[in-house]
Amino acid sequence: MIVKSANKELNSMLAKLSFKYFIRKASFNSVKFSLRFSLVLVILLSICMAPASLANSYEALIYDGDTLTLKSGEKVRLVQIDTPELSPAECYGIQAKNLLRKLVGTSTIRLRKEPVSANKDRRGRLLRYVFVGSKNINLELVRQGAAAPWFYNGERGRYANQLLEAAKLAQKNKIGLWKECPEARLDPSRAIDTGPAKPKSAVSPDNPRSDLKSITPGAFCAESDLGVKGLSSKGIEYTCKTSVKENRLRWRK
Repeated sequence: MIVKSANKELNSMLAKLSFKYFIRKASFNSVKFSLRFSLVLVILLSICMAPASLANSYEALIYDGDTLTLKSGEKVRLVQIDTPELSPAECYGIQAKNLLRKLVGTSTIRLRKEPVSANKDRRGRLLRYVFVGSKNINLELVRQGAAAPWFYNGERGRYANQLLEAAKLAQKNKIGLWKECPEARLDPSRAIDTGPAKPKSAVSPDNPRSDLKSITPGAFCAESDLGVKGLSSKGIEYTCKTSVKENRLRWRK
């Protein structure tokens, strides 16, 4: 009788322990499931709430007419086109930069790769089409006479025909560089060569320094002075040039 009672109590205790173990395990698994579910829910909500174009959208800083820098620091070279250089100063270089800045402004841009071109050029810059909304900025620069088509290594991309037609029309109507730069020639197999920038100040043959403005060596200079010569208080001649490291213009020898 005593043995049966003891067995009964033992079985009761084992049952209670098993039940508590089950409850604890179930609770632990429930908490674990809840945490995983919550994490997945947070990720899904983040994706749903983010703008659809976020993964392909950037804000950019303008370097010249066909190059810009993303906020990440990565540089982008507008593919399939070329604009006049800023350094050395070429005809219509400043205007091309100003137009790109106007077209992009503070807008968020989208980048699109050209399948026939490499991912990056030899300088490590991304080769891309730049879009603001639905507008192709590469094509718009050509339309407004600030750029010309450049099919590097003969690579004709998806917009090659449109770029070429836009350039021919701009040239015919003497728009932008096609009006201001007599040396410019339309040749998509080569980078555009517009010749040197027009000097902003005339220099007298009798006194070559009489018309030079007084400047402070090393100081910043305005975009309108790019390529212009100036004279320091010591009579030393300086030129307004692009500082590559700073992406700014300074008076340099």
